[in-house]
Amino acid sequence: MKAIFISLLPIIVCVSCVSAPATYNPTESDPSDLAKVEIAPREKNTINMAVTGIYNNDEELILSFSNVASTTETFYLEPSIYRIEARCDGLSGAGTFTARPKAKLELKAGERYSVKCVHLPNTRNKVILLVSESKE
Repeated sequence: MKAIFISLLPIIVCVSCVSAPATYNPTESDPSDLAKVEIAPREKNTINMAVTGIYNNDEELILSFSNVASTTETFYLEPSIYRIEARCDGLSGAGTFTARPKAKLELKAGERYSVKCVHLPNTRNKVILLVSESKE
């Protein structure tokens, strides 16, 4: 009986690590009218990314997450202009680095967007947020 409990523990712990999508919908728009923003899947040997904050067009913080790491990977936002801030951790020839890039997003109703940290080539540790429209 003890062996069964121990073998189920990793499954229970892993399930608790998954975070629900964050939503900003102050005017209670139809969910299909919200823009979907996703952190792009991490590829091998790339930069880890966590969103730390999202600001509206009036520069008011609307969604805030831990500076250390956000497990939230999907955001549903009303169509508008936002500023997104992230923490990007990676490796370079000189060791590890942390960058805190920002990007403006103009989101359209019902559209999907992908966000990822990109290390600029031929720079020491210059990192930007790359935002692109994504397909289903």
